[in-house]
Amino acid sequence: MKTDIQEKEANAIINSIKIIDPAVGSGRFLVSALNEIIALKSQLGILADKNGRKIKDYIISVFNDELDISDSEDGKPFDYKYKVAEKQRIQETLFNEKRQIIENSLFGVDLNSNSVKIYRLRLWIELLRNAYYTQESEYRQLETLPNLELNIKCGNSLINRFDIDIDISETIKNLDFTIEDYKLSVRNYKNSTLKSTKDDLISKIEKIKQSFSAEIKKPS
Repeated sequence: MKTDIQEKEANAIINSIKIIDPAVGSGRFLVSALNEIIALKSQLGILADKNGRKIKDYIISVFNDELDISDSEDGKPFDYKYKVAEKQRIQETLFNEKRQIIENSLFGVDLNSNSVKIYRLRLWIELLRNAYYTQESEYRQLETLPNLELNIKCGNSLINRFDIDIDISETIKNLDFTIEDYKLSVRNYKNSTLKSTKDDLISKIEKIKQSFSAEIKKPS
């Protein structure tokens, strides 16, 4: 029998996984990986809501790259109803789990800018499958979708600008920002809903990246 500590450790291990598709295309591989991770947590008995209460009355699996959620007793497919507390809890959990994995574990690169746009749209659609009405809005508005631009880039994954084995520790010491400054800016951007705030954060992130790039290119 797993303890709460073991379940938290198992979740932490799975949440630490990083998956990158260097030629993301339409994003089918990463979307499939997203759903497989959710299903794996369910199979291991560690899928839980924000309060640590496990989701255990439903069978969650992957069929044709999509999550298949059915009642463990009668086999009926899960149907979200915000007026039913248990179904609201499950919908919120699935949305938040997907969001966490998308924001922290999935990364994609493609030369084709249209492919990048398609993949972003596909991720938003995946989240919309489990979008839920918020209690704060008296169940009139859906939870805000996150910003995904920073995880999905248009570029050439076969050409690197810097040596792979380069030591950047000394470079970082010479900068006017810390790694935590960068992480905080990224985190705030992902959670931002105001366009003006997003623009300011993107500007700050780009400034940090340019500063790092200029410093690392200096002759030693």
